Amino acid sequence: MVIALARIADSSDGARVLATRLDEAGEPLVTEYVTDLPAFVAAEETQHPRWVWDDTARWYPELLAARVRVERCVDLRLCHAILRHSSLTAGSALARAEPNDWDGPAVTTTRADDSGALFDLEPAANTVVEADPLAEFALQRLAVAASAEPGRIGRLLAAESAGALIAAEMRFAGLPWRADRHDEI
Repeated sequence: MVIALARIADSSDGARVLATRLDEAGEPLVTEYVTDLPAFVAAEETQHPRWVWDDTARWYPELLAARVRVERCVDLRLCHAILRHSSLTAGSALARAEPNDWDGPAVTTTRADDSGALFDLEPAANTVVEADPLAEFALQRLAVAASAEPGRIGRLLAAESAGALIAAEMRFAGLPWRADRHDEI
């Protein structure tokens, strides 16, 4: 099961997130408005979905703070960068497209106490771009499917997304890795 998440502007019923369940082909099945994201994710995580979101650094810290962990995700921003520049997907529509919101910089931290941190995961003001995760997910799936080696690039994307989850968990657990300390080790 795949569930795509998108943040929405304030709504009259207090919903903050739009959750869309997708079938195996990536086609939307059901969409619902979510007011309590951690409770929703905790309930759905029992089914072991793959969460699709724009940026793990934007979504996962809130869940970790509520003691909710996820097993799998697709970090669309990280995957977009790989697919955009991989020789395996050079002929895809994603790779050939003009730069867009997904090519923008990753979310970064502005906390003074973590300057030089290896994993900068807290969003800075005005850095998050609102882009359509369903359209991007579909474009990425097409790029992988048309790839010279879909299995290979698919594993790379899964590993990159898992790495984003691990980085957020390390940061949440209080492992303040700094780039200089990492290089020293």
